[in-house]
Amino acid sequence: MQWDISVPVRCRTRRFRAELNEHVPHRTLSYKSTSARYQAAMSLSVIADGENTCRLEIQLIAKSRGFATGLVFNTIRLARRRINKRLRAEMNVLAKRMTIEYRDRSESN
Repeated sequence: MQWDISVPVRCRTRRFRAELNEHVPHRTLSYKSTSARYQAAMSLSVIADGENTCRLEIQLIAKSRGFATGLVFNTIRLARRRINKRLRAEMNVLAKRMTIEYRDRSESN
């Protein structure tokens, strides 16, 4: 599967292509992404922590194809802690919402 994606970032439309690279049902999704200025690989893995809990592991590897993109990537590296904190907060909100929806469905059946 492939998708051509356009995303507005800092007042400019960024275009890239994402391709499903690996799919292991209920465990892993891996994507490759390419554009004229970078290439990236992202992996999402669900890891069981216990009988009723699991965690989502996200890994992203990106390489720039030009000087300007390299500067952007360096800026991202410097802001990594702040970005990870925001991502963690958003993922916690998503996990809570998913838990509530799952419990609501379980109770209705």
